[in-house]
Amino acid sequence: MNISAIIVTYNPNLSQLQKCVSSLLPQVEKIIIVKNSSEKLDFSEFQNEKIIQIQLEKNFGIAYAQNRGIEKAIAEGAEWVLLSDQDTVFPENYVSNFEKKIKIFGKNKIYAPTFFNEVKKQNEPVSVSMSKSVIPSGNEVVKVLHAISSGMIFCKEVFQKIGGMKEELFIDYVDFEFCWRAKKFGIDTLCFSDISIQHQLGDSYKKVLGKKITLRSDFRYFYMLRNGFYLSKNCEYLSDCEKSTLHKRTLIFAIGILLISKNKLKTLNLVKNAICESRIIGDEK
Repeated sequence: MNISAIIVTYNPNLSQLQKCVSSLLPQVEKIIIVKNSSEKLDFSEFQNEKIIQIQLEKNFGIAYAQNRGIEKAIAEGAEWVLLSDQDTVFPENYVSNFEKKIKIFGKNKIYAPTFFNEVKKQNEPVSVSMSKSVIPSGNEVVKVLHAISSGMIFCKEVFQKIGGMKEELFIDYVDFEFCWRAKKFGIDTLCFSDISIQHQLGDSYKKVLGKKITLRSDFRYFYMLRNGFYLSKNCEYLSDCEKSTLHKRTLIFAIGILLISKNKLKTLNLVKNAICESRIIGDEK
């Protein structure tokens, strides 16, 4: 299986990136590193005949960077692509295990791993619908509504059929929207409980209204809100019920970050700006 890995970086921890690259080098034909920043970091340690580096002029967002990486991989002869965050470390035989699954389930799918929580000693929940999650176990194969991009594998025909990642989203919901769109093209996203990546713990959170609110930067909160509201109104690949659920979830999230904020006026303005920009994107559609 001719497969290339796409790693998008943004101000990476080079030691962690090295672990990611080292875990992939024996498993793929090529690694495309897309440096999604104007900052010129020293990537000299990543000089290898299997590694291609793409330097972008600035941070164009994860969707744009992934598209450029995938296009380069296909131009270099890749039949399959594997998407990776800059800090994901892949287990041995990750690709070969998926190759076995592909022989069973076919090319017209998006393949995704589960993420194993070392503390709870179980896989993290996966979304089978907009309102329901399950915890895969054993050798279970779960058809999910969406999956996160790191570890995701699909063939070039799927990418060409669906179209690229939605670049106007910039960062959050990019992978989810890709999976939703794929479903409308008859392409399911499959998650495998027996192929897992260790979950990187460390995110802090607060519990508000019975929900866990992961502590992020205002930059991330803005795009999570903007894109959540935009997709809940404009995503043609979701049913009315799914869009309504997404809208309610995003609204609860907005209330949650307001409640935990130390500067409520600043956060209120962030929420207002996110809502306003979500409407502009919708008008441009």
